[in-house]
Amino acid sequence: MLKAATQGNKEIVALLISKGAKLETLNGHGETALMVAAKGAHKSIVELLVAKGADLHAKSVSQNNALDLVSIRRQLLEQGLGAEGGESSEDSATIKELTEIEEILRQNGVKGGYRIKLKD
Repeated sequence: MLKAATQGNKEIVALLISKGAKLETLNGHGETALMVAAKGAHKSIVELLVAKGADLHAKSVSQNNALDLVSIRRQLLEQGLGAEGGESSEDSATIKELTEIEEILRQNGVKGGYRIKLKD
């Protein structure tokens, strides 16, 4: 489940859920499938996991929930701190998806969302 959610493979996630896979299995950082899908900007998987009853308020080992993780990633990309070291068109699309995921989580009652300020 975690691998499929990380890779954005909605079909496999859906199949695993239909076969009874646990939604709250954790990776080494204490992150659930919802968390890895959310920070990976996999909106359709986030929507599926929310609909199937994933724990929206679960916290990772670092005490971050899915909304916190999404907010951090979006803000880093907005600051030009993506994998390539500057904002790309791919980063712009990812920022849009992350923003939409933040809204989905907030609409479902998730509180949080880090606000980071980087030094100039």
